[in-house]
Parts: sequence; C-alpha cells; structure tokens
Amino acid sequence: FGGTSDGTLFSVLDKTSTPIGGRLLKKWISNQLKNIEHIQWRLNGVEQLVNTSSMRMELIAELSEIGDMERLIAKIATGRANPREMNALKWILKRIPKLKEILSAPHPSLPSPNIRRGDGGEVNTLSSLNTQLIELNELVEIIERAIVDDPPVKLDDGGVMRDGFNAELDELRKLSHSGKDWIANLQKKERERTGISSLKISFNNVFGYYIEITNANKEKVPSDYIRKQTLTNAERYITPELKQYEEKVLGAEERISALEYELFVQLREAVLPHISALQTTADALGTLDVIQGLALLARDSNYVR
Repeated sequence: FGGTSDGTLFSVLDKTSTPIGGRLLKKWISNQLKNIEHIQWRLNGVEQLVNTSSMRMELIAELSEIGDMERLIAKIATGRANPREMNALKWILKRIPKLKEILSAPHPSLPSPNIRRGDGGEVNTLSSLNTQLIELNELVEIIERAIVDDPPVKLDDGGVMRDGFNAELDELRKLSHSGKDWIANLQKKERERTGISSLKISFNNVFGYYIEITNANKEKVPSDYIRKQTLTNAERYITPELKQYEEKVLGAEERISALEYELFVQLREAVLPHISALQTTADALGTLDVIQGLALLARDSNYVR
C-alpha cells in the first residue's frame, strides 16, 4: 500500500529488532520451506524462546542495539566503509560474547535441550546458532586501538586514528601541535651546549628556521653549525637537526592527512580475511532475530506450533 508494508503478511509477522532480521523475514515469506527438517529446525528455535521469556527479553535487548551488519560487511569488502562504520562493526562484535553467554546459559524453563526433529533425530536450534556466532576479539582490539571513539565521517576531516597507534603519526601530531615547545627546548639545549646565553632560534619565510648568534660569540659556534646568512652584528646558522625538524613541521599537516588515510585503509584491509566469519555471524544474527521475533509474536498472539 503506497510502497509501505502496511497490511501485508510481513507487517503482521515482523517483530524483528535488526535490519538483517527484517530482510531475512521477507526472504522466508517469499521463499517458503518445503523441507520438513528445516521447518522443524526453525520451529524448534521459536518454541525454545516461547518457553523462555527471560532469554527472549535478553536477546531483544542485545539485538536492538545491533546495526546493519550485512551492509557494513559489504562496504568494508568493497573499500567504501568510513571511520564511523568501522567503529559500528566493532560495537556489534563487542556484543557477540554477551549473546553467546545468553544462548549458552542454563534456563530452567526451556524444554528438553534436544528437541526432536520430524525424522526422529534431535537438534537444539539455539545451540547451533550459538556456534555460528564467531567471536573476533583480535579484530575488535585492533579497531579499538586504531580509531577514536567518535571519529568524523570523512577521513579528510582528520582526527580519526588514536594517539599511540602509530609512532610516526604521534610524532607528526606533536610537531604540529607543539612546535613552539620543541623550538624552546632546542634553544635551551643549544644555549647549554655552546655556552652562548644570547643564542636564539627564529623563523622567517625566506630561510625557514635558523639559529642566530651575535658576532661577539662567533668563536663559540660549534663545528656542526652551517652558516646561512651574515648580518651586521650577527650570523645565522642551521644544523642538521634543525633542518630535519623544519622539513617535518612544514609538511606535518599534509603528512598527517596522508598517513591517517594510509593507516585507515590498512585497517580496513585487515578486516578482509575475516569477511567469511563476519558473514557467518551476520547470518546467525539475522536468523536469531527472526526466531525471537516469531517467538514474541507467538507469545502475544497465542500462536501454536
């Protein structure tokens, strides 16, 4: 009706808590099962959750906090995921241990843990879904170490990677944010090394950073100082250390942006070997969500098996 699901069978049955579950329910309705074992497997899970309201409520609480994992996986696999989406994946994965704990905890109101299939075999639907929820703690840890809690959507905005994740990035940020402190410390160190109390380090657009020493102290100039400019009453010098700093600080912002991009792309690519496990987990989450939704519906509407 008007492009909405109002009045459809889906709208009657949908009690899902996640986008994955909602899409999966539509597939189940459109592609109905004919295999009795598969039908019984689904109904076993529904029955288990109908008879365990505490488990069902805990599952709903956790699942309602899970975003669209399938679409996150697709974006990562195609190199389109942004920093916030990488963090969204991390938060989903951090909920997996709790979901596994809920599914594996003993619940006295459950029926026999091995519910009969139609062919006389046995299966525990929730236990089998539990095994499909894969904990990827190392992946969670690396995303946690790499990306700040509230990153910008766009990499170009900067400030995506955490301090301490990459030594070069930390140094560049320090140069960018603490340039005056670095120069003051170097000036203090050079005054102590040379014994020239009037030594000063300055900057101009022509020569960049330089060390200025009055003519009265020329005899104290160290051998590693390189003369850059002669004034009436003073000489200006550079040192390899100062020149290296200048090159770093002048290009720091540009390099920070480029390095953050490189590090983020590397992080995104580090997820690729886990795509299969992530998809298995996403499929299990979707199935679990549909089953809990059908159990809630059955409970509220007094539906029976």
